[in-house]
Amino acid sequence: MRLPVASLGPFGSFPRLARLLSRLLLTLAAAALVAGCAAGPGRGAADAPGDAGGSAAPEQAAPGTGDQGPSGSSGGTGADEATWPMTVTDDAGRTVTIPAEPRRILSLAPSNTEILFALGLGDRVVGVDNFSDYPPEAAALPRIGDLMNPNYEAMAALAPDLALAIGGSDEVWKKLEELGVPVLVIQPRTVAEVIDSIRLVGRITGAQEAAEALARSMAERVEAVQRQAAALSHRPRVFWEVWDDPLMSAGPGSFFDDMIRLAGGINVAGDAQSPWPQVSPEAIIARDPEVILTTQAEWAERLRSGALPAWAGTTAVRQGRIHVVEDNLVSRPGPRIVEGLEQVARAIQSQGAGR
Repeated sequence: MRLPVASLGPFGSFPRLARLLSRLLLTLAAAALVAGCAAGPGRGAADAPGDAGGSAAPEQAAPGTGDQGPSGSSGGTGADEATWPMTVTDDAGRTVTIPAEPRRILSLAPSNTEILFALGLGDRVVGVDNFSDYPPEAAALPRIGDLMNPNYEAMAALAPDLALAIGGSDEVWKKLEELGVPVLVIQPRTVAEVIDSIRLVGRITGAQEAAEALARSMAERVEAVQRQAAALSHRPRVFWEVWDDPLMSAGPGSFFDDMIRLAGGINVAGDAQSPWPQVSPEAIIARDPEVILTTQAEWAERLRSGALPAWAGTTAVRQGRIHVVEDNLVSRPGPRIVEGLEQVARAIQSQGAGR
């Protein structure tokens, strides 16, 4: 029996809606893009010989079944010498030709900004979106708006030769392409695909060596989490609260669902009918989550204090296994995602009280 999904009602005030939409965009909520990627070409595949492409999204494992294979193991070796023009297929299934080595790059998402800086390409980034705040050096760069309020004049004035976008920004892609700027959509749906994305960005920018080193380090940390998960004697039931009003969770095909599974948990919303379902509190409570994850400290404190009495009988609340994970670490598909996964793993794999 599938998890009942509440009807989508009002989201409250516009500021709350804006914050929710921004979070879902940055945590891969573009369901149409996900469906298109699943049906389209492999992510990061290039027309040039020798490209290893990216790994497909892992199949959804049924509760109680085995773990996924090692993450990030099929994204290429990074050993090939980069040559331009270079043609690749991005995560929107679009064929993109990059005529020359990019020297003036726009980043339209915080995750892309973090990837570029982690690869030592910060000196090539000429503009970033309004949400890019890491690393600190990004704060000094010109702002080009965001997906909901793009500033095309600012973008054009920076004379970019490449833009890195995310899903859900079709209008922005098209406008930049009209200006003659190649746009690559980076929209990983799993931790493994984040590692593949880093390899792809490294290849198209000529930073293959740095990308491969970072990708291997990240893959090793993911594999360590999976080894710990495989050693668990019990896979706990996990509820991830994405939003509190209305109550929303992470369903199949979402980034958070992937992290729960990698860490050894069973997602109680794993049989929902969308990646980001609005759910009935009664249905979640009936499934008795043993671990509750959230990025909202205020909501977690309400659970702990008894302000939400309906949840008091759940195993997670009774045992104090309510964990706040850092939003930017788990919602930005970039280099720090492994740190976020490790936070999730500590919460799921711990036997003591939540923090």
